[in-house]
Amino acid sequence: MEKAVISILLGVFSGLTSGVGLLPDGPLNGAVGGTVMFTTVNPPESPFATTNWKFGDKNIIVSNIQNYTSPGYEGRITFFPSTGSLELRSLSLNDSGEYTVRVTTGSEFEGRTTLRVYERISNHFITQSPEEAIEGNSVNLTCDAAGSVFTRKWMKDGSDLTQADIILYDNNRVLSFQHLKKTDRGEYSCNISNPINSMEAKHVLVVNYGPENTQIKGQHHISLGDTFTLTCEAESEPPANFTWLLNGTEILNSPEYTKKNAEASDSGNYTCQAKNNITGRSSSSVHGVTVIERISNPSITQSPEEAIEGNSVNLTCDAAGSVFTRKWMKDGSDLTQADIILYDNNRVLSFQRLKKTDRGEYSCNISNPINSMEAKHVLVVNYGPENTQIKGQHLISLGDTFTLTCEAESEPPANFTWLLNGTEILNSPEYTKKNAEVSDSGNYTCQAKNIITGRSSSSVHGVTITVPSSCSGGCIAGIVIACLVIPGAAAAAGYFIYKNKVQKNLEEPRQQHNRPISVQLEEPKQEEHIYETVYENASRKSNACTCIAEGILPAGPLSGAVAGKVKFTTTLRPPESPFLSVSWSFKGINIITSTSTNITEPGHANRISLDRATGSLELRNLVLEDSGEYTVTIIPDGGLQKQGKITLSVYVLVSGATIRSPAAILIEDKSSTNLTCEASGSVSTREWMKDGWPLLQSDRVRLSLDNRTVFIQPVHSSNHGTYQCRVSNPVSTMTVAYNLTVNFGPHNISISGPSAAAPGHRVALQCTADSVPPANFRWTFNGNETHVKDSAYIIERLEEDSIGNYTCTARNMVTMLENSTNLYLRASCTAPCWSFSVLLICSLALRGLM
Repeated sequence: MEKAVISILLGVFSGLTSGVGLLPDGPLNGAVGGTVMFTTVNPPESPFATTNWKFGDKNIIVSNIQNYTSPGYEGRITFFPSTGSLELRSLSLNDSGEYTVRVTTGSEFEGRTTLRVYERISNHFITQSPEEAIEGNSVNLTCDAAGSVFTRKWMKDGSDLTQADIILYDNNRVLSFQHLKKTDRGEYSCNISNPINSMEAKHVLVVNYGPENTQIKGQHHISLGDTFTLTCEAESEPPANFTWLLNGTEILNSPEYTKKNAEASDSGNYTCQAKNNITGRSSSSVHGVTVIERISNPSITQSPEEAIEGNSVNLTCDAAGSVFTRKWMKDGSDLTQADIILYDNNRVLSFQRLKKTDRGEYSCNISNPINSMEAKHVLVVNYGPENTQIKGQHLISLGDTFTLTCEAESEPPANFTWLLNGTEILNSPEYTKKNAEVSDSGNYTCQAKNIITGRSSSSVHGVTITVPSSCSGGCIAGIVIACLVIPGAAAAAGYFIYKNKVQKNLEEPRQQHNRPISVQLEEPKQEEHIYETVYENASRKSNACTCIAEGILPAGPLSGAVAGKVKFTTTLRPPESPFLSVSWSFKGINIITSTSTNITEPGHANRISLDRATGSLELRNLVLEDSGEYTVTIIPDGGLQKQGKITLSVYVLVSGATIRSPAAILIEDKSSTNLTCEASGSVSTREWMKDGWPLLQSDRVRLSLDNRTVFIQPVHSSNHGTYQCRVSNPVSTMTVAYNLTVNFGPHNISISGPSAAAPGHRVALQCTADSVPPANFRWTFNGNETHVKDSAYIIERLEEDSIGNYTCTARNMVTMLENSTNLYLRASCTAPCWSFSVLLICSLALRGLM
């Protein structure tokens, strides 16, 4: 009966015209297990004659006089007759779809809407693959959750993603990093949502990298007996493990190395090796340490003990401890003397020809990077006696008292001896005679003697007790004749010597020209060449052999480059009948077997070609994993099985070779450095050269065990130049160069130019010095500044006031060292010049007498 009524009502509904707009456009959203309310919009005035709710084509409820609920909805719905609204509970995913309501009053009204049922999102999480993210590698973050996932949105540290090299795929489920960078580290969140709810999963991405920028902090110079600490740092995630090596020998595993009571054996190159256990990468840094003894007991010794003018003398500066530098000063100022030489690393200050002005207080400052001390010494220049003269009267009245005083310049003061007419009369600087007598007339000679220099000087003083008389005319005439004769004789002698010299110079080439010439011809050596030929009868050998034939491949090994190709060539010639079988194996695994057909191992398909006639094999697209032993087995038609083995070594081509060196200004004997040769690829050997020649080790230059690093401690001027590192393997080689600048000098300073020139002529002096960078020059003349700041000193016209001592001082503005040398320029003089000088002296003597 109920079924009949329902059928009638459905028939009635189907015949009515319908209106629209009873339900909102939708869709409506609901959660599994939840409730949704289908609320009508602007329903007609009740009471309704009939109301019918349908899900698709299936009735949910029909309401007129009574309510008829479909079995699947009993207990799950509530119908509101006054509005026609419907509440649906205990939602399931199957409830998703289109819902229709029809209301009949006098007219028919209809509404349609869509319901979407979702599972609530839960159990949200982010997984990382691989577990360890390493800089430069790829990594994936996968966002998953239970429930109906509608959308996923990724963020980093609370902001939208900005990285350019990431990829989102699988509906944003996977966030993929193709080439990780350090900046990719951070907190990543994935917001998972649907219309019902949303949840957020978070994951901290740790990017493992390094170690890189490894550096050592600590002193380079340590005082003997002190405690020193070296600290190693490196940028690394996770923090690196550190290993210390001293001159290549492992000494400690720790980021910090401390040594108490430092000894000389603690000097050397300390290498800190940093290693990251996650990335598997390592980096190292080298730090030079020199244990030196503090300077003590400075002293200056003089040799010989007595310094005498005109002689040479050395002042030697010594001290206990490690001496790095010595600087000499005189009376508190820098040395300015031109005729002194410093040698043995400034240890010895040498005076080649002492002058009186060299006397004074000399100080030597001895230093090393730990401390400095100063030694002082007073140099006394012993000289004389010179300029000995007697003061006193020449004419003495009979019976008077007279005194003669003798003076001389001397250090130490001279001893004086008096002689009268050749007879010693007194040892004293002063001679006094009372009651003068006629016998006291005569020549008084004062002899001054210096007991240190061993030199003496004398002066004669005439005393007359009677009335003094002037020189007679005969005396004057004699002097005039002497003055005329002496220059004449000298000129004649000079002409005779000059003539003999010219004659000798003319005869010597003639004598040499007349000498017989003896030529000895040496027979060329004949090279002996010995050739040996060995003939081997292969057929006789094979007939005598009863075992498997060996040696059909060269000895090897063969070498190949990654992505390249290599050919394994047998020593066989094509036989008259084809081989029954040719088989190649790699590390015991068959890669190809050829009989009537070829069977190729899949991993080598399209990579190999077999020459069936000789058994040779070509392997292409090489990879590192192709390295190993290859075996060929050949079964000929009617002969012994033949077999050969050969090893293939595959290398990555060498590329990106560089030489690294710490950025520093290097100064000779003060700085140390190292050069490290790096390259990509398979590096087999490293060879170092300098200026095109093989680099030789010395007490200053050493190589690490793997030839990767050159250690120079301390640098020398000879280390200045171009260093080359040739990195190679059997399939490639690459050479890289590095210009190492060692600042040194100035050394070997010298002045080129004439030491004598004729008056009125132009004179050019050129000063040179070995120095990097080029030295600055300044000139002094007779100790006075000339304001010439160039290497060249030009005298346009040599005058009398241009004759003297020229000193060139070279200074290096980086090393702050300077060195000097001097040249004494004199006027050249011919025979007429000195003859005229003698005449001039004679004329002056005559003038004094007259």
